[in-house]
Amino acid sequence: MGKAHVILSLPALLGLFVTSARAADLLTDKFPANFTFGVSTSAFPTEGAWDADGKGLSIWDMFTSDSSHVTGGGDAKQSADTYHHVDDDVTLLKNLGVGSYKFSISWPRIFPNGTKDNVNQAGVKFYNTLIDKLLANQITPFVSLYYWDLPQDLQDKGGWSKDESVTWFGDYADFCFKTFGDRVRRRRRRRRRTAIKAGCDVRGYFVWSLLDGFDWSLGYTSKSGLYYVDMDKGEKRRFPRSSATFYKKMIANNGLTDELVVYRAYPADRDEFLYDTFPRDFMWGVATASYQVEGGWDADGKGPSIWDTFAHNNRLDNGDTGDVACDSYHLYMEDVRMLKQLGVNFYRFSIAWTRVMADGTPATTNQAGIDYYNKLIDALIAAGITPVVTLYHWDLPQALEVASAEILLLSKNKIYFAQVKYWITFNEPWVVSWLGYGNGMDAPGISDPGHAPYVVAHNIIRSHSRAYHLYRDNFYSKYSGKVGITLDIDWKEPLTDSSEDAAAADRALQFKLGWFANAIFAGSGDYPEVIRQLVDEKSRKQGLAKSRLPRFTEAEKNLNKGAYDFLALNHYTTKLVSNHPRPTTDPSYDQDQDVEHHADPCWPKTIASWLQVNPWGIRSILRWARDTYHNPEIIISENGWPDRGHDLTDDGRIYYLKYYINELLKAIKLDGVRVKAYTVWSLMDVLEWTGGYSAKLGLHQVDFDSPNRTRTPRASAFFYQKVIKDHGFPKPESP
Repeated sequence: MGKAHVILSLPALLGLFVTSARAADLLTDKFPANFTFGVSTSAFPTEGAWDADGKGLSIWDMFTSDSSHVTGGGDAKQSADTYHHVDDDVTLLKNLGVGSYKFSISWPRIFPNGTKDNVNQAGVKFYNTLIDKLLANQITPFVSLYYWDLPQDLQDKGGWSKDESVTWFGDYADFCFKTFGDRVRRRRRRRRRTAIKAGCDVRGYFVWSLLDGFDWSLGYTSKSGLYYVDMDKGEKRRFPRSSATFYKKMIANNGLTDELVVYRAYPADRDEFLYDTFPRDFMWGVATASYQVEGGWDADGKGPSIWDTFAHNNRLDNGDTGDVACDSYHLYMEDVRMLKQLGVNFYRFSIAWTRVMADGTPATTNQAGIDYYNKLIDALIAAGITPVVTLYHWDLPQALEVASAEILLLSKNKIYFAQVKYWITFNEPWVVSWLGYGNGMDAPGISDPGHAPYVVAHNIIRSHSRAYHLYRDNFYSKYSGKVGITLDIDWKEPLTDSSEDAAAADRALQFKLGWFANAIFAGSGDYPEVIRQLVDEKSRKQGLAKSRLPRFTEAEKNLNKGAYDFLALNHYTTKLVSNHPRPTTDPSYDQDQDVEHHADPCWPKTIASWLQVNPWGIRSILRWARDTYHNPEIIISENGWPDRGHDLTDDGRIYYLKYYINELLKAIKLDGVRVKAYTVWSLMDVLEWTGGYSAKLGLHQVDFDSPNRTRTPRASAFFYQKVIKDHGFPKPESP
């Protein structure tokens, strides 16, 4: 009896070697010369085009039409759309260097009703084209006739439980053998040395799978492709993962090398937990913002802000407003009580510009508003809690317009200087510039994507620098406070290991963080060169007389340089970034970047579509800021996790905080980043801007149906309280 022929289709490649006693010595040995490396897919998970060109319905089409059968919902009607991407996929196979491609034929694409009485020539043509293109590129087709997708018409007749199924399949197989058999054939067996090392006659290895697809009942929650497929966009673009690079190198070498034995897609310590404590002077805090918590929107002489107007025009989800919110204007002592119970070192809050200057100018100074903040600050200091004050957290007085005039900063008011030692000029100016004035999603709701964002950002940078020097020149010698700016940034991870995507990821960082940070922290006093180059070039191609990106004067550059005592960063998540040249026809900040953002669907999700859980991202952005901005003193000024807030057991938030804080600890202890403080967003549930009250990020639950706005600590509050008490994560004592 001859030896059995084995084709491995599970990720057990390394196991081919370790059956020998010399396993360690064989890791860099070679496979036999005629060993075949391949990849696999199957029809239903990848082809899409579920009813295109006469294809019939399969049992899996029917089964997944009920989304309750699919984890995460969705269906395979489009999936990776290999039906329309034959050329793309054959190119991927050729680039990998594989010798074989294992795919399946969709029975209902050939026989729509499952029988030979109804042959779909469009389906036949599709597989003929695929096979011919494979052979033209010296790739052997390896065909599965049946991969679970029985025609629904046959299932309606009883499916595999009927004896007639033998005839049905026989007719289908006979047709496939006759139609495709001249090109899908058994390879001639060659004489060769024993395979592979222990005498097993193993002929090949197939990776599952070439592409991401629809993973049956797991839907799109499970991904196994060497190539990532962006399912959210119609083009279904394919991008190589690090595993594709690894497999390609191994095929080229016909085995492992010393480099491949230790090959990693990411650092070995990325997911390791570090047991250690933070530096002695490290500070712990929580944050809120005036419009989101104070309420009292027109109380005691307060003027309207752009967010008051925006909300009153029904621009927030569910018609929500911040008219009452958490009512911290009246309940601030309850907030101080919660802060003291948590054990935080500081409380980050913002001053409502219109509460102290009704129309935004000193002419309408409001003593009642000034008294409110003085009482809050005094109460915090009495409780041993340091106030960290944000001057501008998006609630511009309705009477002012950022795009056309320099901001009259509240910092010109001397009332608070003696007691406040940490000042933040602006919170997330990217949101103000792009969401407020670019795509119009936030207040004041202006849609001018090509011009206004750059003008607004320019004025904000100039305003920040003036405020910084105002304090330095007039108040620092007396009060010794620090002034910084809060910038929001996701970590931008290259989608693939290509140099193009690496450059795109860095470009995305520069267009978001660098847009504001470069002039202040990098030493040039100006915008990043990549922004200048791209916006200038695209403006010229758009026929504009001058660039849409304004220019600083030399005097302004000198004011910008070093206009900081610390860098405050709001960080929540990570995005994958690929290079994607954009058209120049329509001026747009978004289009200027020539990038595309993606989210790996396997990353843990939250109720917010933009926020996936990626703890390692915070360490990555901190290292980038260290290297790009000369290792400044950094405060993490926001970090948090949203849910619906229905109960007090918020394990998801605890997981998020634990691992993000631990990655922060790694950045300090292992990478030498000068992080001085960490801030949870938020102290309690608040109005989450356009999302209203539907998303909850609070350590404390707020009952918005109660006139008392009752606050109740969640499990995460007690967790954070312990982290603060332990000052990190001391190594557990041995039992």
